Amino acid sequence: MIDNPRRWWPNGLGEAFLYRFTATLRDAAGVIDRATTRVGLRTIRVRNEPDAIGECFEIEVNGRRTFMKGANYIPSDSFLERVTPERYARLFRDAVDANMNMLRVWGGGTYESDLFHDLADEHGILIWQDFMFSCTLYPSDPAFLATVAEEARQQIRRLRRHPSLALWCGNNEVSLGIAHWNWPATFDYPPALFERLVAANRDLFERLLPDLVAEHDPERFYMPSSPIGFWNDPADDARGDNHYWGCGMARNR
Repeated sequence: MIDNPRRWWPNGLGEAFLYRFTATLRDAAGVIDRATTRVGLRTIRVRNEPDAIGECFEIEVNGRRTFMKGANYIPSDSFLERVTPERYARLFRDAVDANMNMLRVWGGGTYESDLFHDLADEHGILIWQDFMFSCTLYPSDPAFLATVAEEARQQIRRLRRHPSLALWCGNNEVSLGIAHWNWPATFDYPPALFERLVAANRDLFERLLPDLVAEHDPERFYMPSSPIGFWNDPADDARGDNHYWGCGMARNR
């Protein structure tokens, strides 16, 4: 037990304090193995539920409602081996200097390195972690789902120790695409095939991945897809998670 524990806070709200722990495995002959890790003590609650306006999406850290200020993070380079520790360090210094407190690891990129997540812990930058799916329909045959399950299991177990990890999200814009991007006409899907693909993706993002999160990281929030609202539908303006493309489209015109 830790008396009067020091809490881990996001950037701007307090110190991102980390405790260091060492675990040692011994037998009669002596030390077999030893591992050291750092742990931040904090609570995170994601509220995504109906409210007086529509549907909220907010995060409470240590019981405090916290306004998220951040960015959508894509890989820093097309060739990952060129992303040096110095570039990662600069990334997080820049995020802190810009008064950010969250980065979303986008589902169209890659799972980031241990160093990336260690730096997020140190700098108080919360991480919204997508699984690596984005903007299309995915296969659902048993062999593919087995590889997805193994990859997701490894990533959940690797990242769950980080106090900066705030939530898991199944994908980027797959549900949005199904509902609004007219994929049957664009890709010439016969109706029966499209229905099967949609059902299969529902199984992937609403059963397989949430079941794995519930098994290996049960205290963290999971959402199947982001966004939950459509920017071009006024009825969705009061839904808290939205990808607003209006500014860019107006500028391009």
